[in-house]
Amino acid sequence: MSAVFISIDTGGTRTNVAVAAPGTDWVSRRFEVAASLSGVLARAEYVPTLHRIFAPIENYWQQHDVPDMPVYVFIGAAGFAAPTRLHLQEAIHEALPGYLSGNLHAVGACNDTASLLWGYDADGAVIAGTGSNVLVRDRGGELFQSGGNDWVAADNGAGFWVGLHAIRQVARDLESGENTVLLSRFCEVYGLLEGDEPEIIARFRALAVADHRLKADIARFAAATCAAAELGDLDAQNIVKSQAEELADAVARTIRRRFSRDEIAGGLSLVQCGSLLSNDFYRAAFEAQVRMRLAGGMPGGDALHWERTKNGIEAVMHLAQMLPEWPEALLQASPAFRPVVVRFGGR
Repeated sequence: MSAVFISIDTGGTRTNVAVAAPGTDWVSRRFEVAASLSGVLARAEYVPTLHRIFAPIENYWQQHDVPDMPVYVFIGAAGFAAPTRLHLQEAIHEALPGYLSGNLHAVGACNDTASLLWGYDADGAVIAGTGSNVLVRDRGGELFQSGGNDWVAADNGAGFWVGLHAIRQVARDLESGENTVLLSRFCEVYGLLEGDEPEIIARFRALAVADHRLKADIARFAAATCAAAELGDLDAQNIVKSQAEELADAVARTIRRRFSRDEIAGGLSLVQCGSLLSNDFYRAAFEAQVRMRLAGGMPGGDALHWERTKNGIEAVMHLAQMLPEWPEALLQASPAFRPVVVRFGGR
C-alpha cells in the first residue's frame, strides 16, 4: 500500500520530525521543532504543542503537490508514561483531525526509550540527553525500567547532572578567583561577560528558579562540559567520567537483574541514544564501565552489541511503517509502556 509515514522523536528539549512518501521529495524531508512533549509539560500544553510540532509539516503539505494517500504517524515522546498516557491519547484525538488534508489514518505513540527498543528490536535501550532512562526486555518479552523518573529521583548520568556538577565547579572557581576553562565556557553558554562576577552570580540564582525550564537550562551546560573534557580539562573530565559511571551502573544493575549469567555471556543487543552519548569522551567512558561491570569474571560476559544513534528518528519511522498492520503484541505490553494507537477515518 502506498502511504506517507511520519516519525516524530520528541525529547526533553526539542523534537525531530521525518517524513517519507514513495515517489516524492519527502523521502528524506526532516524538520526540527523547538517544542517538545517532555515530562515537565503541563497537561494544558499537550494540544498546543502537537499543533506546533505539526505546523511545519502542514505548511509543507499545503505548499507542495503531496500525493493523496493515507498518512501514518508515530510519536516517540519523552513525556509518555503511565500517568500521562491517557492525556496524550486525548490530545491526539483533539488536536490532529483535519490535518494533512484529512488524509490522517492513524497516530501511534509510546515512550521514546520504548520506541528505540522496539524500533531496533533490541534487548535494551539507553537514553542519555537532558534526562536519562534505561529499558530492557527479558527473554519473556517483559519490559523493565531503571531511572526515567526525572532528576529528583533518577536521571543517572544525564545532561542535567553533568551540567549541575559543572556549574557547582564554576562557582568554586569563581570564589577562588581562578580563571578556568569551565568558568569561561559557562560565560559563553549563558551569554555573560567573563569577569562580571555580579552577573555570573545572578545567573546561578536564576538557574535555581524551579520553573518548567530549570532542568533543560541546567542541562545546556553539559555539551560544553563534555567538549572541555575531550580537550583535556581535568575538572571537566572528572565530572563527565563520574556521570558516565552513574549511567553505566544503572545499565549493568538492570541487566544483571533481568538476564541470567548465560544470557549475558551469550551477548545482548543494546541501542544507545542521546546528546551525551554522541560525545566521544562520555560514550567511551560509559561503554567501558558497562563492560567492566558486566564481565564480572564471566567468560564472554562483555559480549555487548551496541547500536549507536544520534536520535530515535529511524526507530520511530519503523514503528510508523508498522501502523497499517499494527502488531497486537505491542498493545499487550504493561500499561507503563503500552503504546496508544488512535485511528482516524482518513479520506
